[in-house]
Amino acid sequence: MNNELADRIKTYLDTKHTRVYRNKSVKTPTYPYVVYILNSASDSYPTTDYRLVINIVEKNDGTVSIRTAEDLADAIHAGLNTKVLSSTNYKTHLTLDSRQFDDDDSLSGVQIINMQYTIRVY
Repeated sequence: MNNELADRIKTYLDTKHTRVYRNKSVKTPTYPYVVYILNSASDSYPTTDYRLVINIVEKNDGTVSIRTAEDLADAIHAGLNTKVLSSTNYKTHLTLDSRQFDDDDSLSGVQIINMQYTIRVY
């Protein structure tokens, strides 16, 4: 189920941006790019809840604005929040838990928009 769900998320994200990676990016990525992670699952009988983390990463060297990444985050969010994805075996419902911006110095020259969703599987 994990891989099937991750594949469905990737298929959707690929419609929003050309550089989408699961779990981690390539070593020398072109900015901006998207990394998504299904990082946990919890039994919430009679369903299962998954945590989806989406990071939109943009360089932070003073030459680019975060506006492009924010627009990309808006486009992704518009299609995911409260979205129901159906397959032959189950349905999933996605809801946004948080969205935040981070440009901490420890991020080594990047700024990130982090979005976290709960995916409830029925």
